[in-house]
Parts: sequence; structure tokens; C-alpha cells
Amino acid sequence: MVFRKLTEEDKIKIEDFRKKHGISSVPSYRALLMRNTSHEEAVKIINNRNKDKEKIKAPPPTPEAKPPRAKAKAKIKEPEPVPMEVDKPVQEVKPKAKAKPRAKATKKEEVVNNENTDNNINIVI
Repeated sequence: MVFRKLTEEDKIKIEDFRKKHGISSVPSYRALLMRNTSHEEAVKIINNRNKDKEKIKAPPPTPEAKPPRAKAKAKIKEPEPVPMEVDKPVQEVKPKAKAKPRAKATKKEEVVNNENTDNNINIVI
């Protein structure tokens, strides 16, 4: 698209259009003038657009009666559980033994005999 600058005459036409038709369609009129359309053609195009907008507007919705709600389904009661007969005698379960806390490590001296030497070596663990 080729746009042109608005001349002083175009600016005066825009002000006249604003006074006559209101501010709502001035941007469309200005854009049409910048695209080299004449004043009469621009007014026709804007009027056609306004008519189309009125046709598109939907009438306000009328309040309709809501359909009746379906009743909630009754819950089916589950039968009570029947105790089963046990053939085997019940064995008593012994509780598990609790773990004993670790004893603190103590220094032990062990005597290790070294076969290669005659000396006894003391190792502290």
C-alpha cells in the first residue's frame, strides 16, 4: 500500500468530519484519506462499515428457564462383610527384638607374633 502525507486541506476535512460524525470513526477516515481515497468515497466506506457492525450485533439474550436438574442417583449400600471361618489356629506373633545400641569403641592391645622376627609387636586398634 502506498500512503501519502496529509495536506492542510485533509486536516481541515478530518476536523469537519470529527465535528459532524463524532470521534469514533475518525481514525478510519484519516487512514482512508492517506490511501488516496476521496472524501466522498471515504464517508461511504465508513457508513457501510457502521451498518455492517449494527447487523452483526446480536440481540441481548433472553433469560430462559433452566431445565430441571436430574436427581442424584441413590448410593447402593454395600453388604456388610461376613467373617470368614478359619480352619487353622492363629499363631501368636512374637515381637521383633530391638537392636542394642553399639558399645563405645575401646582401645585394645593385641599382641601379634611375627614369624619373621623374634620380637613381639604391640598394635593398638
